[in-house]
Amino acid sequence: SLQQKREELTNRRNQLRESIESNLNPRIRKLQETIDASQRILDEKLTQRQREISNQETRKREKDENQKKLEEVSEKLRDARVDRKASEREQKFADALDSMKRLFSGVHGRLRDLCRISRERYHTAVFVAMGHRNANAVVVDTEKVALDCIEYLKEQRVSVATFIPLDTIKAKKINEKLRSQLEKDEKLVLDVLTFERQYEKAFRYAIGNTVMCDTLESAMNLCYEKSLVEKVKAVTLDGTIISKSGMITGGQADVVAQSQKPAYREKDIEKLKKN
Repeated sequence: SLQQKREELTNRRNQLRESIESNLNPRIRKLQETIDASQRILDEKLTQRQREISNQETRKREKDENQKKLEEVSEKLRDARVDRKASEREQKFADALDSMKRLFSGVHGRLRDLCRISRERYHTAVFVAMGHRNANAVVVDTEKVALDCIEYLKEQRVSVATFIPLDTIKAKKINEKLRSQLEKDEKLVLDVLTFERQYEKAFRYAIGNTVMCDTLESAMNLCYEKSLVEKVKAVTLDGTIISKSGMITGGQADVVAQSQKPAYREKDIEKLKKN
């Protein structure tokens, strides 16, 4: 009958489906396993690549940091060598100066060492007002003593030095009216120094009527606006100078700071080399 044939066909179809599924399932599982294994390999390679990139970035960062440290140490080493040479020259001249004091009567010392400055904050202004050359000049009694010292320095192959002979230098006296025209934040540089009377002429020669001002504004007002008994040079606490001609010079404070910083010692240089 038709019903019987229909059931037979249905059973046959189910059997065929089961046969197909039983044959396909192992293949599907194997294919899935292959896909999973490939995925794991890809994941491992990706992780390894990311690790390599991270290591490369780390090495590059470490290289950059080491290069920066090397440049810093090299710069310090160059500064140390320059300071060592300067220190050696300074020591050599100091030894020569001590010898000249013993050999020649009338050698007093460098101008900067013959005074005391009343307050710490005036130091930069005072040394800038003196000028490097005058501050380091050696004060002597006479021109003859200066010439004898110069000859000695030549014989000893010591660096050139400047001398201030008290018997021949010309130093203008300070106009007392000038003091009365100064404001509270303005004072003669000479008035913040203490020195022996015999050296007054040397300090007047080196500093003259230079006025120290607390600020640049005050210095500009003094030089450009005020009517003074005479023209003056002004110097601010940070080392800026306004000359009698009106020219402004800045940056001198850096020079003073450089000359006052402690020099590197030999062991400091060796430490930098090891680094």
